[in-house]
Amino acid sequence: MPGQYLPHLWREMIDRMLGGEAVLALVLEPIVPEQTLHRWKHQTLIDAGFLEGVDSTQGAVLRVAHKGIKALEGELQLVKDA
Repeated sequence: MPGQYLPHLWREMIDRMLGGEAVLALVLEPIVPEQTLHRWKHQTLIDAGFLEGVDSTQGAVLRVAHKGIKALEGELQLVKDA
């Protein structure tokens, strides 16, 4: 969940979508863009095991790992250039 939205808003929107309310109905309330709602719903279905994909906890670990790899690649390039 992006940091710009409050956790209770995210939870409310997810509960409403999982309760059967259409994303397009939620878009009529100008709080969260349609694309964001689709992304949240998709990630929630992955986390719940209904869809295959990388769950939220694994995604966070992967982001940290990729940042570390990028930093190490930068250091390696500095050593090669020296």
